[in-house]
Amino acid sequence: MSIFSADVNESNGRTGLIEIDNKKVATPSYAPTKNEFESLSLSSGIDKKDYRDIEIGEVVCWLDKDQLTNIVKKDGFYNSKKYALSADLKIITAKTKILHFNFFSDVKSLNGEQIENLLELQYDLDVDVIQIPNHYIDLDYSRAVEKAIEWKRSKGVNKPLMGVVCKSSQIDYLKTKFKEVESIGINLSQFNQPTLVAVRNKLKTEDVWIHGISAPMSHENKRGTLGVLINYYGFDTISNPVQNSKSARGFGGSFAKMNAEQQLEKTKTQKYFKPIDYELPKIEDLQKIHGSKHKLSGFCSCPICTKKTIEDLLINPTMTSHFNKSHRSLSFH
Repeated sequence: MSIFSADVNESNGRTGLIEIDNKKVATPSYAPTKNEFESLSLSSGIDKKDYRDIEIGEVVCWLDKDQLTNIVKKDGFYNSKKYALSADLKIITAKTKILHFNFFSDVKSLNGEQIENLLELQYDLDVDVIQIPNHYIDLDYSRAVEKAIEWKRSKGVNKPLMGVVCKSSQIDYLKTKFKEVESIGINLSQFNQPTLVAVRNKLKTEDVWIHGISAPMSHENKRGTLGVLINYYGFDTISNPVQNSKSARGFGGSFAKMNAEQQLEKTKTQKYFKPIDYELPKIEDLQKIHGSKHKLSGFCSCPICTKKTIEDLLINPTMTSHFNKSHRSLSFH
């Protein structure tokens, strides 16, 4: 079972401890995704020992209408999806693991049977907390939550539930279910200021785990947001967005078609996360201000930044994205 305790400080957010089956996660903490764990394994200068102590990680599964319809309990497609996700979860070496479902635009609804199948899938995969799927659609989420609570009771499941908020009004409902739903995930894939305000006003002082799902590194005003989410709004754990496979293939293919000079110019515009102040300057701006030989250890003490300079970010453009993902994953740990 999950027990969360928080120490709230108005200016510095809150610190806390998540405990699930003798696994402990000190918060605030960053939850790298499977993609980020893959980048850790590919980044030069990083050994497995450098990220073996990451406490929490997340796998994101995108489902379209046909996949959602075909995930029938213990049927052939259900089992193939389970085996594929099991392989993804093995890539995550974190002690505590989460599975989050995203949905393509052709998914217009989630019925009770589909929700139960997704709960069963998480249970069969033995993830540490079971999310109650939600979607940015006109879904009566209270019915999904009641379905999950009844499913957990009838099966005797001894894993904590995580409600997923897509609209601020859902926070009020989930607050009435804290005895049955022990953690709250806030879907941040669509920026929603009212929801963030509701988190601060209604959840920040509660002893409930607040997980930011698909939190962007920056909003439209180009300011770093992770520090704001943690300190001002009071999030405990945060994961970054994961593109669906179609979008990811499109981006990777376009970069591969560029010549060396074009790849370098594109890489210069990538943003580097500075954990000392949560800023997100472009690499080219860091270079102009500090010079190419400036050591990244001036901004971050993670294992990868202690060994590299700003210039190293530009030497091999095809690896810079892996570096950025790896650095981000390690900078919180």
